[in-house]
Amino acid sequence: MLPLWSLIRLHRQRLTAATFLLLAVFLLFVLRADSPGVLAFKGVLANLLGGMQRLVLSPVEATRAAGQRLQELGHLDEENLRLKRLLANVGPMQLQLDEALKENRRLRQILRMSVDPHYTYTVARVVGDSSSAFSRVLLVNAGAQEKVRPDTPAVSPAGVVGRVVAVGTRRSTVLTLHDINSRVPVQVQRSRLRAMVAGTNSSTLELRFVVKGGDILVGDLLITSGTGGVFPKGVGVARVTSLNPNADGLFMQATARALVDLDRLEELRLMLPVVDAEPLSEGEEATITDRTDLRPLGLLPEGTNTP
Repeated sequence: MLPLWSLIRLHRQRLTAATFLLLAVFLLFVLRADSPGVLAFKGVLANLLGGMQRLVLSPVEATRAAGQRLQELGHLDEENLRLKRLLANVGPMQLQLDEALKENRRLRQILRMSVDPHYTYTVARVVGDSSSAFSRVLLVNAGAQEKVRPDTPAVSPAGVVGRVVAVGTRRSTVLTLHDINSRVPVQVQRSRLRAMVAGTNSSTLELRFVVKGGDILVGDLLITSGTGGVFPKGVGVARVTSLNPNADGLFMQATARALVDLDRLEELRLMLPVVDAEPLSEGEEATITDRTDLRPLGLLPEGTNTP
């Protein structure tokens, strides 16, 4: 009788075939697709393979995400640069627009000024300031071509600016109220008391020839009296700022502040006399003289409050 090992070696091919056959049968009947064992095995295998897949793909995904982030940052830098260029262009445009709007408002105020039939008007821009310790004069861009001549009144919506003292072809020099050589006959709007406003080369105006005991108060509005042959009657000039009735002599000491701020003045209106204007009738003249708001010739802007 042959030993067991010898039998196995003798019939090993048959035994191997039988083993694989039995294994196949076992797999067919035991390891079915819907069996719990197969499902559990598939789950373990899926988890194992999924973990390995994530482990393998993580560097790839990280590299891809980093590349996308760098690309997005590049686009953001380009967009940021484009916006900065746009903002650099918008800034000056916005500034120009603001200046145009402010100029438009100023010109509208000038156009809303009251009109005297004895004058025509031209709007001039202040193009130079020749003020010094000894004078207060402005240069405007209107001259002989615009029919400007010496002693042409210069006004703004706030009131009197001064008068023209020199005329060129396209430029004129305006002697302002503040110049030490400036003299403007005025009267108190409220009481009709007459006086003279004189420049001092400073922001303070001197009010001369105010009779002691005269009806004048601090804060009173001073308007042109119409005498002197330069300014029409009723143009706003200044407001009284101080009174000293104890001064020596017949007149009190008084000061005033101009209604016009020369430091901010950019445009003004030149009043050109109409040579052939018809004189006012007695009724019209009386109406102008008796008015308390003095706007027919006053050239005060509409809406200006007066005491």
